[in-house]
Amino acid sequence: MDNSEALENFRILLASIDRKVDGIELLHKSNDAFKVSAPLLNTVHEHCKGINTLLENQLENPAFSLVRPLIETFLRGMWLTYCATEKQISIFIKKDQILNGTKNVTLKDMISQLNNIDKLPNELSKKTIKAMHSHTHGGMFKVTRNYDGESVQPIYTNTEISEVISVSSNIAFITFSEIIENSNLPNANKESLIKEVRALL
Repeated sequence: MDNSEALENFRILLASIDRKVDGIELLHKSNDAFKVSAPLLNTVHEHCKGINTLLENQLENPAFSLVRPLIETFLRGMWLTYCATEKQISIFIKKDQILNGTKNVTLKDMISQLNNIDKLPNELSKKTIKAMHSHTHGGMFKVTRNYDGESVQPIYTNTEISEVISVSSNIAFITFSEIIENSNLPNANKESLIKEVRALL
């Protein structure tokens, strides 16, 4: 299976998002949750563009390594938007920590809470998170995708690359939808823009 068409569609999706969000004014500029979530969601979009560029240039290793920060930044942005209390947001701003009492809020916690309100793509699973952690931090997933028993070179499967494109595309769409929903556009315009981009998935 060749992923060239999927990569081209991913690039078209990201370019469309860039055009549609350019110049849009956002609401809630004085809201603390918005102050921290909006920059994170913008970073998510930049990560998606980085993954697309790396894969288009057959640089699978750094592309796969970037999926972990993509997912983690996405989860944090969404969790701070929909799940965090004012106190948790304040602590994050002051101390760069996400806490529940004295304990850290883990990615597993964020996934569970966001799943409860249907804010995550179906592809995000514990298995995906574990694999992406290994790719980013030099674990066995990275080793086995770079050594075939005889030579050292990237040997990612087309299926694995397709999964990264799918996860990244869906995260890019959800991020775009969040930006549009928090814009000052009329509701009819919001629905139209989101529908146009969804059709590119």
